[in-house]
Amino acid sequence: MSSSEESEGRRLLNNWKTSGASIQISFADWGKEFSFNLVGHLSPDSTENELLVRGVGCELFLDMSRASFKNIVSKEGLKRNALPESVYGESVTVSFAGKGDFTLVTRPKETASGRLN
Repeated sequence: MSSSEESEGRRLLNNWKTSGASIQISFADWGKEFSFNLVGHLSPDSTENELLVRGVGCELFLDMSRASFKNIVSKEGLKRNALPESVYGESVTVSFAGKGDFTLVTRPKETASGRLN
């Protein structure tokens, strides 16, 4: 993991926490024995080393002290590749060596009619 990837990944997570962005989190273990998905928000209680995600009826805690970051897609990257933000969200994969990967993706905002942009 490069320090620029870590910096960019942590910057995205902090921006999402500050903005209250709705995010989808997917986990797959490296042995492919189980996986899960949830939608929630990063808690204001999250810190650089402790990530807390709250969804409807669930919470997810991640110890970020040994995490690495990869597959980072920012708004700038979406624009550079001419991908509309109304369809594609920013994303980052947080990897835990030997355990699995958590992929966090911002969700498009809903319109007044309740549909996703």
